[in-house]
Amino acid sequence: MEKFSKNSLVHKTAVLEEEIEAWKLGFELVKKLGIKINRHNFEIFKSSLLATYIAQYNNYNNKDTNGKRKI
Repeated sequence: MEKFSKNSLVHKTAVLEEEIEAWKLGFELVKKLGIKINRHNFEIFKSSLLATYIAQYNNYNNKDTNGKRKI
């Protein structure tokens, strides 16, 4: 597979996919180990952290090459 720049949308999408998969695997492990967890709180926490990736990407997409916000 071709290597993409860390600033490319392809790379950032791959990172987000990996993070989502890690959260899924983490929840499966918790269930497998019999650890009780509040699913609602888990989903809120997961979403808030994943949102930081999305916010970074939105900021990236809304700026020009000089780092200034596009209108």
